[in-house]
Amino acid sequence: MKKKVLRTIMVFGTMIVMSACTGKGSTESSTAAGSPASSPQNVSDNRDAGIKVAAVLALGGLGDGSLSDAINSGLEQAKAELGATVQLVEPKEIAEYKEHFAELARSEEYDLIIGGGFDQSEAIATVAAAFPNQKFLLVDSGIDNDTNVTSISYANNERSFVVGAIAGMMTKNNKVGVIGGADAPFIHNCVAGYIAGAQYANPDVEVSVKYTNSWSDTTLAKEISLAMYDTGVDIIYNQCGGAGLGIYSAAEDNNFYAIGTDTNQNGLSPDHIMCSAISLMGETVFRGIQDEINGMLVPGSELRGFATQGVGYTTDGSNVVIPADVINFADAVIQKIISGELKVPEKLEDVDDFLKSARP
Repeated sequence: MKKKVLRTIMVFGTMIVMSACTGKGSTESSTAAGSPASSPQNVSDNRDAGIKVAAVLALGGLGDGSLSDAINSGLEQAKAELGATVQLVEPKEIAEYKEHFAELARSEEYDLIIGGGFDQSEAIATVAAAFPNQKFLLVDSGIDNDTNVTSISYANNERSFVVGAIAGMMTKNNKVGVIGGADAPFIHNCVAGYIAGAQYANPDVEVSVKYTNSWSDTTLAKEISLAMYDTGVDIIYNQCGGAGLGIYSAAEDNNFYAIGTDTNQNGLSPDHIMCSAISLMGETVFRGIQDEINGMLVPGSELRGFATQGVGYTTDGSNVVIPADVINFADAVIQKIISGELKVPEKLEDVDDFLKSARP
C-alpha cells in the first residue's frame, strides 16, 4: 500500500474547502456534566458577558470522532469567536435525554439549548412543548415544531451515495459493506444512498449491510467488520457513530479499507480510512448560535444537502491513494446531484428503480 498524502478534497456544492481532522473534541473550557441537575451550577461565572448555551451530546460523548465532536467543534468556535459560555452534558443512556433537556430548560439559564441526532428528537419535542419560551437547536434530525425549535437535518443519502461510488470503484473484490448503528429509517436513508452509489459506479459490486443497534459498542462493530471481511468485503462504511472505531481497528488488524462518517475521521487511521462522508454539523451549531445572538434564529425544520452546502466528503488526512479518475467521477456525481439530474434514493425499497433509470 502506498503512503502518500492526497490533495485535499472537500466538496460542498461547487466549493472546495480546507478542513482539519476533528479528532477528539477539546474539553479545556467546557464542563462535561454527568447529570442535568449539576449543569446550572457548573456554568462559568462570566456567563452574563455573552450568550449562554447548553448542549446535550450524543451517547458516544466527547472523543467519538462523530456527532458529539462535531457539535463540540461548533461550540468551541462560538466560545472563541462569539464569547459564548457553554455547558456540556454527556448522557450515558437514551433514557436520560428527556430529563437532561427538561432540567436545562427548567433552570432558565440558557439562551439556547442544543441537541443532536434522531435519538434526541422525541426528548426535545416533548420538552420544547413544555417550555415554549425556551429556544432549542436540533442538529442532524428534524421535528415538527415551528414555535421554539430550529431543526437542521442533512441529506445523508447524498453524501453516502458519493462515498458509495468511491467504494464501488476502489474495491478489489467487488464486495463492500456498511454498518449502521440502528435498523431504523434514518439509517436506512444512508444505507440506501451507499448501496445506490456503489452499484451506480460498479454494477458488479455486492453490498453487505449489518447493524450494531448501538452507537458505542466498538467491540461489536469490530466483530461485525471481521465477519464481513471473512466474506471478502474489503471496504466498510461507518454509519454507527462512535461504535465505528471498532471498524477502524478491524481494518488496521486485517489491512482493509474503511470510510469515515459525520466529521473528517481520516486521521484516526490514515492508512486505512480512504475518505470521510461529512455533514457540516459544527458549522450548523456555530451559525445557530450566531443567528440567536443577531435575533435571526428561525424555528422550523430545514434539510441541507450538496446544493445548500450541507454535506460533503474529504480525503484530507488520508494516506490512501484514490486515483484521479475516481475523484473526478465522484465530483461529477456531485454536480449531477446539485443539478437534479441524479435524485438519490432515500429509502431502501427505491434503490432498484433508481439504478434501472440512472445507471450510465
